[in-house]
Amino acid sequence: MQHQHRGGKSQSGNPAFCMCPTCGIALRHVPGVPCNSRKCPDCGSLTYKSFEAVAPEMIKTVLDEEEDDFTHIPVQRQQVFPFVNSEKCTACGTCIEVCPTDTIFLKNGKAHVEEANCRNCQVCMTICPENAFELR
Repeated sequence: MQHQHRGGKSQSGNPAFCMCPTCGIALRHVPGVPCNSRKCPDCGSLTYKSFEAVAPEMIKTVLDEEEDDFTHIPVQRQQVFPFVNSEKCTACGTCIEVCPTDTIFLKNGKAHVEEANCRNCQVCMTICPENAFELR
Protein backbone atom coordinates (compact mmCIF):
# COMPACT_ATOMS: atom_id res chain seq x y z
CA MET A 1 0.00 0.00 0.00
CA GLN A 2 1.39 3.39 -0.94
CA HIS A 3 1.12 6.32 1.43
CA GLN A 4 -0.52 9.40 0.01
CA HIS A 5 1.34 12.53 1.05
CA ARG A 6 1.88 16.15 0.18
CA GLY A 7 4.85 18.14 1.30
CA GLY A 8 6.40 15.20 3.12
CA LYS A 9 3.36 14.40 5.28
CA SER A 10 0.92 11.50 5.23
CA GLN A 11 -2.85 11.98 5.01
CA SER A 12 -2.98 11.65 8.79
CA GLY A 13 -0.60 14.62 9.08
CA ASN A 14 2.38 12.65 10.37
CA PRO A 15 5.63 13.92 8.88
CA ALA A 16 7.49 11.59 6.52
CA PHE A 17 11.06 10.56 7.24
CA CYS A 18 13.83 8.80 5.37
CA MET A 19 14.98 6.20 7.90
CA CYS A 20 18.36 4.48 7.97
CA PRO A 21 17.89 0.73 8.51
CA THR A 22 21.43 0.36 9.87
CA CYS A 23 21.83 3.08 12.49
CA GLY A 24 18.22 4.30 12.82
CA ILE A 25 18.91 7.94 11.96
CA ALA A 26 15.88 9.76 10.55
CA LEU A 27 16.12 12.46 7.90
CA ARG A 28 13.16 14.62 6.99
CA HIS A 29 11.73 13.43 3.68
CA VAL A 30 12.40 15.74 0.74
CA PRO A 31 9.43 15.70 -1.67
CA GLY A 32 10.62 14.63 -5.09
CA VAL A 33 13.69 12.81 -3.78
CA PRO A 34 13.02 9.07 -3.29
CA CYS A 35 14.14 7.90 0.16
CA ASN A 36 15.67 4.76 -1.34
CA SER A 37 18.08 6.99 -3.28
CA ARG A 38 19.39 8.86 -0.22
CA LYS A 39 22.41 7.81 1.80
CA CYS A 40 22.57 8.16 5.56
CA PRO A 41 25.13 10.87 6.37
CA ASP A 42 26.39 8.85 9.36
CA CYS A 43 26.89 5.34 7.98
CA GLY A 44 26.22 5.61 4.22
CA SER A 45 23.34 3.08 4.08
CA LEU A 46 20.42 3.74 1.75
CA THR A 47 17.30 4.93 3.57
CA TYR A 48 13.64 3.92 3.36
CA LYS A 49 10.46 6.00 3.74
CA SER A 50 8.54 5.93 7.01
CA PHE A 51 5.65 7.86 8.55
CA GLU A 52 6.27 6.42 12.01
CA ALA A 53 6.67 8.62 15.05
CA VAL A 54 10.39 9.27 15.47
CA ALA A 55 12.12 10.39 18.63
CA PRO A 56 13.19 14.06 18.19
CA GLU A 57 16.84 13.33 19.03
CA MET A 58 16.98 10.92 16.06
CA ILE A 59 15.85 13.54 13.53
CA LYS A 60 18.45 15.27 11.38
CA THR A 61 16.54 17.88 9.44
CA VAL A 62 17.39 18.73 5.87
CA LEU A 63 17.69 22.37 6.95
CA ASP A 64 20.76 21.40 8.98
CA GLU A 65 22.22 19.39 6.14
CA GLU A 66 23.98 20.65 3.09
CA GLU A 67 22.78 19.42 -0.27
CA ASP A 68 26.03 17.45 -0.55
CA ASP A 69 25.04 15.45 2.55
CA PHE A 70 22.57 13.41 0.54
CA THR A 71 23.13 11.99 -2.87
CA HIS A 72 20.44 11.01 -5.34
CA ILE A 73 21.38 7.59 -6.71
CA PRO A 74 19.47 6.53 -9.82
CA VAL A 75 17.99 3.08 -9.30
CA GLN A 76 18.56 0.77 -12.23
CA ARG A 77 15.60 -1.59 -12.57
CA GLN A 78 15.74 -4.48 -14.97
CA GLN A 79 12.48 -4.86 -16.87
CA VAL A 80 11.42 -8.49 -17.11
CA PHE A 81 8.61 -9.92 -19.21
CA PRO A 82 6.83 -13.26 -19.40
CA PHE A 83 8.63 -15.62 -21.76
CA VAL A 84 7.20 -18.91 -23.03
CA ASN A 85 9.25 -22.05 -22.46
CA SER A 86 8.49 -23.78 -25.76
CA GLU A 87 9.22 -27.22 -24.30
CA LYS A 88 6.33 -26.83 -21.83
CA CYS A 89 3.83 -25.00 -24.07
CA THR A 90 1.05 -27.19 -25.51
CA ALA A 91 -0.56 -24.34 -27.50
CA CYS A 92 -3.84 -24.69 -25.60
CA GLY A 93 -4.59 -20.97 -26.15
CA THR A 94 -5.63 -20.22 -22.57
CA CYS A 95 -3.05 -17.45 -22.27
CA ILE A 96 -4.18 -15.88 -25.56
CA GLU A 97 -7.78 -15.71 -24.30
CA VAL A 98 -6.91 -13.97 -21.02
CA CYS A 99 -4.25 -11.51 -22.25
CA PRO A 100 -5.76 -8.01 -21.80
CA THR A 101 -3.53 -6.46 -24.47
CA ASP A 102 -3.71 -9.25 -27.08
CA THR A 103 0.06 -9.53 -26.84
CA ILE A 104 0.26 -13.32 -26.97
CA PHE A 105 -0.04 -15.19 -30.25
CA LEU A 106 0.82 -18.60 -31.66
CA LYS A 107 4.07 -18.87 -33.59
CA ASN A 108 5.25 -22.24 -34.92
CA GLY A 109 2.63 -23.99 -32.79
CA LYS A 110 3.73 -22.37 -29.50
CA ALA A 111 2.62 -19.27 -27.59
CA HIS A 112 4.81 -16.21 -28.02
CA VAL A 113 4.77 -12.89 -26.09
CA GLU A 114 5.32 -9.64 -27.98
CA GLU A 115 7.23 -7.61 -25.37
CA ALA A 116 6.61 -4.24 -27.05
CA ASN A 117 2.90 -4.31 -26.13
CA CYS A 118 3.12 -6.38 -22.93
CA ARG A 119 2.04 -4.55 -19.76
CA ASN A 120 3.69 -7.21 -17.60
CA CYS A 121 0.43 -7.98 -15.78
CA GLN A 122 1.52 -11.65 -15.63
CA VAL A 123 -2.05 -12.97 -15.94
CA CYS A 124 -0.72 -15.43 -18.52
CA MET A 125 1.69 -16.83 -15.95
CA THR A 126 -1.02 -17.49 -13.40
CA ILE A 127 -3.50 -19.02 -15.87
CA CYS A 128 -1.19 -21.33 -17.87
CA PRO A 129 -2.06 -24.96 -17.03
CA GLU A 130 1.42 -26.12 -18.09
CA ASN A 131 3.38 -23.43 -16.17
CA ALA A 132 5.12 -22.65 -19.46
CA PHE A 133 5.77 -18.98 -18.64
CA GLU A 134 8.95 -17.68 -17.04
CA LEU A 135 10.16 -14.15 -16.31
CA ARG A 136 13.17 -13.02 -18.31
